[in-house]
Amino acid sequence: MKASFIPMHLLGSTFTLRGDIIEFNRAGNRETIFLRESGWVFATGKKRVHISNEDMDTILVGWFTQFDHSTNGYCSIRVRMVDADGTTWITYRN
Repeated sequence: MKASFIPMHLLGSTFTLRGDIIEFNRAGNRETIFLRESGWVFATGKKRVHISNEDMDTILVGWFTQFDHSTNGYCSIRVRMVDADGTTWITYRN
């Protein structure tokens, strides 16, 4: 399974996770970035668009900013991590 390092910056902590999917959910509005052989794809609703690494960084900065400033508990970020043993979902809620 193909994976890449996903940059994360949550509540003042910066790190990377090796994964292939990252999902953002704010009050039921879901957006997803997932990795395919052709590169990263951004999906919201039925819309899917191939994006560059720079576009991905811009989207992630927006997600992380919204996550850091969310105080109502309806914001989460999920990452599907990939390693030699398989996949694991990690969820961050604010």
